[in-house]
Amino acid sequence: MTRDEQQLEVINKSLASNLSRHTLVLSTGFGKSKVAIEICRAKRPQNILILVNSTDLRDFSWRDEFVKFGCEDMYNNIVETVTYQTAYKWTPESKNLDGYLVIADEVDFVGGTVELSRFFSSYPTLPVVGLTGFITSHFN
Repeated sequence: MTRDEQQLEVINKSLASNLSRHTLVLSTGFGKSKVAIEICRAKRPQNILILVNSTDLRDFSWRDEFVKFGCEDMYNNIVETVTYQTAYKWTPESKNLDGYLVIADEVDFVGGTVELSRFFSSYPTLPVVGLTGFITSHFN
């Protein structure tokens, strides 16, 4: 099975499961960002919130991915990218996230942190796709 076919299989399983929250654990280099963007295309949320663990990722990485996959308009119109440290300060009273789909990037990096726990406790029904990767080989 080609990588594109494997990505499509993951996307279809994710959409068919109809889970409000789930984490995709995929090998590094599999194309997690492409899978996440395709899930966003299929679900057609009003807005997309991408949570990242650094300002460098906030400012550049995800924008580049949306552009690479032909979704620059989507990025410019409905995507908001913030760090976990920013989002954990929000409450439903301070930030209305109705109609949002959340992409939690590198969710393993912040999995046990107060930032992630507080954010998800404040928004328990928010649909979330968590992304994390693992290395399949080491280079010397």
